[in-house]
Amino acid sequence: MNKHDLGERFAPLYALKKEIDALVDSKGGTMYGELRDDMRALYEETGATSREVNVNGVKVGTVSTVTTKAVTRHVLYPLNTVEFAHWLATDGIAYFREFMQKCPRESRKLLDTCASSITTDGVVPDGCEVRMETEPTRFSHIKVTGCKLPDIIAASGHELPDVLRDALMLPEGE
Repeated sequence: MNKHDLGERFAPLYALKKEIDALVDSKGGTMYGELRDDMRALYEETGATSREVNVNGVKVGTVSTVTTKAVTRHVLYPLNTVEFAHWLATDGIAYFREFMQKCPRESRKLLDTCASSITTDGVVPDGCEVRMETEPTRFSHIKVTGCKLPDIIAASGHELPDVLRDALMLPEGE
C-alpha cells in the first residue's frame, strides 16, 4: 500500500470518527448522554441494570449500568470540639501521631482516620459519638458491550457505502 492509498483510506474514516465522536461523547446533549440518562432513570425506577440493544429485532449488544458499591463505615461526630481536642492532646495522642504519620498534609481526614483506628480499638474519644453510616449503591455510568459492526450491518439489512467499506478494508457482502 502506497502513502497515497493510506491517506485515501484515512480521510473518510477520520471524517466519520469526528462525526461519531460528536454523537457519542460522554458529555450531556449527545446520544451517549441521552442513553445514559435513560439507563439512569430505568435503574432508579425499576432497579434494572441492563437492556438489550436490538437492530431490526436482532440483539446486537447490551447496555449496562455501572454502579458504585454500598459502603458502610464508622463516622466519628464531635459533639464537643473542646473535649475532643483535649482528648487528642492527652489520651488520644497515639491516634493523633498515627494520623500525622499517615496523612501529614490532610488534616480534613483527621476524624475519619481517628474513627477507623479508634472504633477498631473500641475507644470513643471524649466529646464524640460514633455512628454507622451506609452510602448506598448509586448509578455511576453506562457500559456498552457487543455492538460489533458486522453484526449491526447484518441485522440492519443495509450495506456500508463503498467509500467506508474500502477504507475499513471490508470484503464485499459485509
